Amino acid sequence: MNFEDFKNSYQKKSVIEYQNDITITPLLSICIQTYNQVKFIKECLDGILMQQTNFDFEILLGEDASIDGTREICMEYAKRHPDKIRLFLHNRENNISISGSPTGRFNFLYNLYSTKGKYIALCEGDDYWTDPLKLQKQVDFLEANPEYVICFTDTKIQIGGSLINNNLIVPKNYEAIETLASVGNYIHTPTVVFKNIVKEFPSQLYLSPIGDYFIYMLLAEKGKIHFINEYTTVYRKNVGTFSSLEDNIQYQKMTTCRAQLYDYFNNKNNIIITETLKSKVIQYFRDTDKIFNLNEIRIITKNEELTLAVLEYFYLYSKQKQYLNSISSWDLVKIFIQRLLKKNKD
Repeated sequence: MNFEDFKNSYQKKSVIEYQNDITITPLLSICIQTYNQVKFIKECLDGILMQQTNFDFEILLGEDASIDGTREICMEYAKRHPDKIRLFLHNRENNISISGSPTGRFNFLYNLYSTKGKYIALCEGDDYWTDPLKLQKQVDFLEANPEYVICFTDTKIQIGGSLINNNLIVPKNYEAIETLASVGNYIHTPTVVFKNIVKEFPSQLYLSPIGDYFIYMLLAEKGKIHFINEYTTVYRKNVGTFSSLEDNIQYQKMTTCRAQLYDYFNNKNNIIITETLKSKVIQYFRDTDKIFNLNEIRIITKNEELTLAVLEYFYLYSKQKQYLNSISSWDLVKIFIQRLLKKNKD
């Protein structure tokens, strides 16, 4: 889907671009998405504006109609830095819901489609950068090594008032798409810079609850991934109300994202990647004690082959665990399985 198709499909009210003086073509575009982050957005913007580079960059600041004062701060910064900031004022009517919940996906994709740079950096409005040479180091590497499409760094994690080292282990073979598909997302959003080479985004991305990982997989089709083992950013975790279910929720989101990626790569006949993603989705049903209802299963499994494999395992798992009497819409699940089995035989 290109930018015009995207706007025709999802934009109900026009996005307002705040007046700016950016007329040059920058080497790098920085995408920021923010919504109700009044406590954090200044630190985010200051960390970006302090960057020391020998190239021009633009800041695409997508403000998603906040009601806590975030929009006013963004407008203030855009007015003070018209040579750097392109501010997009969004309307909540354009919001894209995923699994019934509002998301920042429209904001995120609008920013990506609007970029002018050869490279793109990401930073959510509640995260921030600490190394003034972050962008310079990453762009220098990508310019010198054209076979690489992604460059990321390490990050500090902020939980409440505490700053700790990142406990996410970067795997040894982090350069390869096979590792990214198998391990999952080991690239924290505020640390990444990547080549602006994906110009159209597949429909599966609009259903995926994790957008950045999906983008990294699309990029990793086209080249290698590089890691700079330095702390350059801070990633805020559990901003707002902490939930003990956070890890399980993230596991579920990653499973849904992998299922959407399976559908995308399966359509491209990429057998190695699809088999890896499929095994990870089925593993979720082995590892978790939570049983989804029918709608959740359909959201996770868009591809019929994957749906069949997961539902067959789901049936055996449920029977073994004696959950049959407590599953919502279980009769519909069985009919769905039987229909797919019959179609498979035919």
